Amino acid sequence: MKPSHSGALSLAATLLCALAASPAQAQASAGAPPQLSADTPPPAPPGAAGKATLAGVDANGNGVRDDLEPFLLSHFGKRPQVLRAVSNFAISVQAAISTSTEQESSRAHSMAIRAGECFGGAEGAAGEDAATMEELGGLLMNTPQREAAMRAHTERIANLNFAVRNNPRWEAYCLLRADQVDNAAQAEPRRE
Repeated sequence: MKPSHSGALSLAATLLCALAASPAQAQASAGAPPQLSADTPPPAPPGAAGKATLAGVDANGNGVRDDLEPFLLSHFGKRPQVLRAVSNFAISVQAAISTSTEQESSRAHSMAIRAGECFGGAEGAAGEDAATMEELGGLLMNTPQREAAMRAHTERIANLNFAVRNNPRWEAYCLLRADQVDNAAQAEPRRE
C-alpha cells in the first residue's frame, strides 16, 4: 500500500525531529552531477575519515556520504524512485548539519520537505520503511559533532515558516538531486 503525501511528510518530519532531539534552475543536462543508483559501485569504506568532519567522505561525488551508501543501496536499491527520494533526504540532512546561517538552514530544510514529498509519491514506498528511516537517522547522526550541528540547525529553523504544497506530481523535481536545485526553484510552486 502506497503512503499518502501527508504520511510521507509526517515520516520526514518525525525523522527530522528525532535527528534534532537525538544526540535556479535544475541541472537536468548530461553534465549534471552523479546520483546514487543501484548501478553505483559501492565506495571503499571511509573508516575513521568518514567521521573526522561534519561533511564526511563522498569520494564518488554523488552527494551521499560514502558510509551511508551501502545501507541505502541494500534497503532501497531495488526501488529506484524510493532510492532517489531517500538519497535526497540524506543529502538534505547532510546539508542541514553543514549549515551555519539561517538562510542555509532554510534551504536545507526545504530540501528535506521536498524529499519527503518525493518519498510519498514514489512508487514502491511503503509504511514498513519507517523503521528503516529511523535506522538511517542514527547513521546520519553518527558523531556528537553531527548531533550538535543538527541541534543548531533545528534552532535556526524553529521560528521560520515553510510552505508545504500537497502536489501529487513532483516527478520532474524528484528526478534531480536535492542539492542541485537553486533557492528560487526550492520555493516556487511546481506546475505540471
